[in-house]
Amino acid sequence: LKKELPVASTPLIRRTPKGQVFIKSTLPQADIFYTTDGSEPDENSIRFEKPFLYAAAGTIQAIAVAKDCFASQVSSTEFEQLTVDSPVIEPGNTWFYKSAHITIKCATENADIFYTTDSSEPTTQSQHYTGQFTIDQDKIIKTIAVKNDYKNSDVSSVTLKKTEPASGVHYSYYVGDWRSTPDFMQLTPTETGTVDQVSFKNINVNKTNYALHFLALITIEKEGDYIFYTASNDGSQLYIDNQLVVNNDGGHGYLEEGGSIHLTPGKHLLEVRYFQFGGGQDLFVYYEGPEIEKQEIPSAA
Repeated sequence: LKKELPVASTPLIRRTPKGQVFIKSTLPQADIFYTTDGSEPDENSIRFEKPFLYAAAGTIQAIAVAKDCFASQVSSTEFEQLTVDSPVIEPGNTWFYKSAHITIKCATENADIFYTTDSSEPTTQSQHYTGQFTIDQDKIIKTIAVKNDYKNSDVSSVTLKKTEPASGVHYSYYVGDWRSTPDFMQLTPTETGTVDQVSFKNINVNKTNYALHFLALITIEKEGDYIFYTASNDGSQLYIDNQLVVNNDGGHGYLEEGGSIHLTPGKHLLEVRYFQFGGGQDLFVYYEGPEIEKQEIPSAA
């Protein structure tokens, strides 16, 4: 009896979220041929040798060919057009002292970034981002990222406000239900005022469901590495000059976290974010550095 040849297994086509296409056959010795123009593949089509980028909308078809086998059935997979990742603007919604250095990043490799600083919607005719830039006034920055064969990204936006707190610690008090420190830039405070230290002790707060935002200028006498701490129940975050130094966020009992930063002599913007959900409530802010033992930041600083 004449033995019939087996049929090569149909290849599997898949695409990663970043657009890399992999085509695989269960037969290790099989050659794979594919098309991206809608035509049916054969042995004269493109040979698959390594993953390739395919971001456009369309259909990829492939066959597997192996010795002593009939060619496989055609495998066909339809893909939607990929969208460029939304750019990330750093710092995010926040306050700054004197000036802020703006960086924009996009996770989609080799994407072009365009931005505006006047709150208008960005297009490919807007300012082309080529590197970090500095602002010294209130700004609403909006940005998009584009790349050939991809859909343009969604618009990313941040609001940055210049501040120069006078003596003391300026606070804003908010009532609400949060499980992490909120975006205070998007909220209207219930009350504002000034206290001597970063603490709720001299503020008339609820026992539950509130948040506090603190801004102050901290004076650094000697250059060096400083460690800041927040001890809180529930969550807190501490920023120096828009840089997150301590992340003690989230709903939790009393917990202390610390982080270090190198500071030069002069005034630096200290920002503390805190929220209280329920149960016990605590907030203490400490620092230590050159010739300074760990202590609560004093009002004199």
